[in-house]
Amino acid sequence: MASKTMRPLTPTERLLVSRLAGDEVLDVDLFAIRATPMQDGGMGSLRFETETVNPVRTRSLGEVQFDDEDGVPVLVELTVDQEGRLFELDVWKTDFSPVRQWPNRERLTAI
Repeated sequence: MASKTMRPLTPTERLLVSRLAGDEVLDVDLFAIRATPMQDGGMGSLRFETETVNPVRTRSLGEVQFDDEDGVPVLVELTVDQEGRLFELDVWKTDFSPVRQWPNRERLTAI
């Protein structure tokens, strides 16, 4: 369940969304997107603000992975809803601990 605090994306989150969208044409301004951090133990997952009524995850736009500064793998997936609008940025650190350091573009590996 997501908290109720909508906020703009951080520079790192914008980088991840841009990288994960790949060749998909997103009809959104990355600086205008708002999201709610999800209660995931500090891993960094987000639920995007949307105009879709009862949004449901329908497909993945892309997945990347990186090793956190403690060497633990982190997997990140960008998903869209049934209307093709951004749904979630799903972050999973394989030991379920909080992400310590977000990657730069060079540290991201496509899955």
